[in-house]
Amino acid sequence: MQSTEQWFAKSEGIARFLPRVQLLTRLNALMQTTLPPALADEARVIHIRERTVVIRARNAAVATKLRQFNERLLRAFSTAVLECNNLQVKIQPVQSREEIPAYQEISSASRDGKRALPPLPPRAIQNMRAALRALPETSSRTAAAIKKLLARRDVSL
Repeated sequence: MQSTEQWFAKSEGIARFLPRVQLLTRLNALMQTTLPPALADEARVIHIRERTVVIRARNAAVATKLRQFNERLLRAFSTAVLECNNLQVKIQPVQSREEIPAYQEISSASRDGKRALPPLPPRAIQNMRAALRALPETSSRTAAAIKKLLARRDVSL
């Protein structure tokens, strides 16, 4: 299996991004060694612009703690990799698929062999039932489509 750097180097249009990827990788590795392990696992260097290193924090508590390490990180980055004078921390929550309740329902339906569809909100079900009652007799195709949609989601008419 080839590394990310090998893949970048082989792709002509993408090869120009290789130095940036290498720099971000070095900064992330440096941050891992500078911060306490629990804090370092919750943050990533995501961007560099005009001597400002941008770090993504998983939540506000991590962002606050990272700001307390501002001087230490700037000193480590400046001495080892690049001259920087500012650190910007952005909060970008990251959820794994297992943390999202709707995904759990859908993925369990997929394992059962059913087609994975998210559940319909109660308001949508009410509106579809009302639309079925209000449709004229000539709209049989529309009515059939609504009935099929509700049936696929195990909603009774």
